[in-house]
Amino acid sequence: MAYEYAVKHSVPNNFNNATQMAGKDWLKGFMKRNNLYVRKTEGTSLNRAIAFNKDEVYIFFKLLGDLIEKFNFPPRNIFDVDETGITSVQDLGKIVAEKGQKRVGSITSGERGQTVTAVCAMSATGIFVPPMLIYPRQRHSVALEADGPRGALYRCSKNGWINENLFVDWLKHFANHTKPSEKDPILLILDNHSSHISIKAYELCKSNNIVMLSLPPHGSHRIQPMDVSIYGPFNGL
Repeated sequence: MAYEYAVKHSVPNNFNNATQMAGKDWLKGFMKRNNLYVRKTEGTSLNRAIAFNKDEVYIFFKLLGDLIEKFNFPPRNIFDVDETGITSVQDLGKIVAEKGQKRVGSITSGERGQTVTAVCAMSATGIFVPPMLIYPRQRHSVALEADGPRGALYRCSKNGWINENLFVDWLKHFANHTKPSEKDPILLILDNHSSHISIKAYELCKSNNIVMLSLPPHGSHRIQPMDVSIYGPFNGL
């Protein structure tokens, strides 16, 4: 296209007339002038691509504005919650080693790690609620709490994932730390994961002055604050 444009408008150039191509030098210059870079694409499912649209995002922010106006939530009372997986074996970095060395090892807590689910919540002013850590175990052990975050809640599930009952436990933990009241309610923003949807969770929130607002479906990869601003850099460590 660049070659055709230059020929049509008689723009002086050094393009290849045989291949009718602009060439790599022109492409590099074009990308530099327009601040373009080669990026690795992220896998996005069809559901996410279709569901995450302007109308859905508009509805969410309209509901958010209506709730803030109705309950007059201060920023310190607006919380976001999300889950992430943490491996029990740290990611190995790069080291300098002799060229040709076939085996370069590094000491870790194990060769194969298990994924532990961390449930974290943060307010708009940066206040963190101690996390809930869910281990892939049938029975709980006090040893799992050794050297853990202060005030954290520890639970176990068969696969290490959160479920409806564990989310209710987390809501009680959340209410205990944030102290919502009728005069000082809390807004809790979360995604519509199946574990968040239960009568027990709704009744607990209602009785504890917690107002829940769901993010647009299939859009957490773009609009979930914890996923975008906190978990991204954290999981990249």
